Amino acid sequence: MNTLSRSDLFGALRERIAAGASKLARPIPNAHARITRCWPTECWPPPKVFCDDTPMPVLDRRRRRTRMARFWFYAADDRPWQGLAAPIVVYIFAEGPSGRHVHEHLTGFSGVLQVDGYTGYDELAKPRRSGGAVTLAYCLAHARRQFFEVYRKSKSSVAAEALRRIETVYRIEERVRGLTAAERVIVRQVETRPIVEEFKSWLMQCLAEESAKIPVCSNKSIARSPASSPMAHMTGPDRPGRGEK
Repeated sequence: MNTLSRSDLFGALRERIAAGASKLARPIPNAHARITRCWPTECWPPPKVFCDDTPMPVLDRRRRRTRMARFWFYAADDRPWQGLAAPIVVYIFAEGPSGRHVHEHLTGFSGVLQVDGYTGYDELAKPRRSGGAVTLAYCLAHARRQFFEVYRKSKSSVAAEALRRIETVYRIEERVRGLTAAERVIVRQVETRPIVEEFKSWLMQCLAEESAKIPVCSNKSIARSPASSPMAHMTGPDRPGRGEK
């Protein structure tokens, strides 16, 4: 019987990994790509997509310095509500003005889009949009991060109270994760919605009364969070129980 040396085994393993990676990573050749080009047709269109981006410095040989590009990613995961579709994430590299890319990428999508407070998404929600308006669901995790940063730097009592209120929502979310969509929406309407609506009233009062004194009040991500727009959070993605916090 032939035996393989350790180097032969590692060589074979590297080949298997490379082959698998080539199947998983399908590059999109230009910035005018649409996610439909690499989203499985049997899963399109998804009811909800999570969207985010990250800046990416790129070498520019003409100027001998870097220029800023972005990696956009779009993800869907139905497992938290017992959905049957496989989880998927699409990465798209894009250069140039960032605002136009998300519109090009999401051509043909008119479901729920979970995002941060970036104003570039606003055009997607307008009724005149070709293909239909997108429903924007602002991400509570992004807003929490901003409150946390304010508290870390200033020990603001307002930021501390906001973090406490968000924690109550997170505890409910831990309980409903894994339940069906119908079960999740019942719990969210009964338990989460009053918390979020009260959070909005409290936060808006803080913004109105002490905006000049509290650094948290000038943060756009917080002002556009589910806390300040509870109806979008509770009756948008949560209406079918498919949204995540």
